[in-house]
Amino acid sequence: MPNRVRVAALLRVSTRKVEQEESPAAQLAYIREEIRRRQAGGDEEWTDTGLVYQDELTGALVLERPDVQRALADARAGRYDLLAMKSISRMGRDTFGLLAFKRHLDDLDVELVALQDGYRSGHDLELIFLVHADRAQHGRLEISRNVRTNMRQKARQGKWVCGTVPFGYRRRNRHQLEPHPDTAPIARGLFDLRLQGWGCSRIARHFNEQGTPSPAWWYFQDLRPRWEALAATDERWAARLAARQRRFAAPTAWSARGVMVILSNTAYRGELLYHRVYRRRRLGGRVTRERRPEAEWIVIPCPPLLTPEQWAAAQGPVRRCPAPRPGAARYLLTGLLACGRCGGRVSGGGARAGGRFYRYYQCQNRRAHQACDAPRLRADALEAAVVAHLQSRLAALPEPAAGPARPVARQVARLCAPGLGPADLQALLRRALERIVLAPDGGAELTWRFRPTVGGNPDPKANQ
Repeated sequence: MPNRVRVAALLRVSTRKVEQEESPAAQLAYIREEIRRRQAGGDEEWTDTGLVYQDELTGALVLERPDVQRALADARAGRYDLLAMKSISRMGRDTFGLLAFKRHLDDLDVELVALQDGYRSGHDLELIFLVHADRAQHGRLEISRNVRTNMRQKARQGKWVCGTVPFGYRRRNRHQLEPHPDTAPIARGLFDLRLQGWGCSRIARHFNEQGTPSPAWWYFQDLRPRWEALAATDERWAARLAARQRRFAAPTAWSARGVMVILSNTAYRGELLYHRVYRRRRLGGRVTRERRPEAEWIVIPCPPLLTPEQWAAAQGPVRRCPAPRPGAARYLLTGLLACGRCGGRVSGGGARAGGRFYRYYQCQNRRAHQACDAPRLRADALEAAVVAHLQSRLAALPEPAAGPARPVARQVARLCAPGLGPADLQALLRRALERIVLAPDGGAELTWRFRPTVGGNPDPKANQ
């Protein structure tokens, strides 16, 4: 009797051109053809489980990709015996990440097969896998070098090549910009106010009082038609579009730092600066952005909104917004909160009353234009409730033997340790939590960043 093997498929594509040879549909057809061939006879009989894991267009680490996490959860649940892919390069181009994923599957007694490479983890040495993975990583570096060289050549020819389009402009074609009919007058008005002596905070407050949407809102409106076309055929793009629509349902607020970024952009005098910074990997793996010498910068001409003299006059003494001091985290839940009513971002604020300073969290849509009626929440009460909830969830979890539950338990346990300052607590919360949605009644729904699997249940919602 042939040995029956249940097979799942892992797909990945690194471009949006679905007509290409390496599209997800082409990869799936290749894998299923091999499954049909293995059903004809031999020592093994492959069975298609119908499980398909397809990565998004993302540069995330291998083990942090949603479908890789889903594949590992299904492997723990025993839903398949073999994970097939067209080639190792289709899974990713990070040698250490690929090796970690392969060893996770080994621990779960699941074989990994790369059909085009002729590799099978249950039969071949790990060294063979490393050779294929290293070749994939080298190919990524070679592609990256070629792309950067090509972009520099186009920039020297005066073509706009990448990056966010400056506020007040839009793309006329692939490599040229033109003034935006709606936002260019706003950008000119911003510089006019600056030339009258206004500071960044006063300009931001003026636009918020007038109800003028921020650059982020306008940027989404320009991207919206393209996102809607992608969402019509892809559920993930549909979910991403729905999240952005909730966030930008009402005009978002200006900030002093955003005003300062616009004032310092040389595009408004007709010069886009390219090739100014580069990434440097330091000892220990930390990546930093370093500034290149000015002689290496590339100037790309674009239609100016101001004369060089006007732009230079606007660069007078600007009261820059100070960056937060390291370790001075006064709001532990910064960046983790979402409004349960409108889906908008929630930020910290404060007010003085009776000689005391009170901290609170408030929906930004309410703060900007009174577009949300969610109430303010006292920061000390909410932060204490979140930490208490984490501690109760830790007490409810059984002793984790292995897997993703262990880092969550360790991190939450450290929240109980004495002597932790606000910055330490905030760092632990960011590692343990992905999101906190505030309910209208003042409650909070927490989502783990690391999805622990408890009692064989792979459902992420089971750990909320």
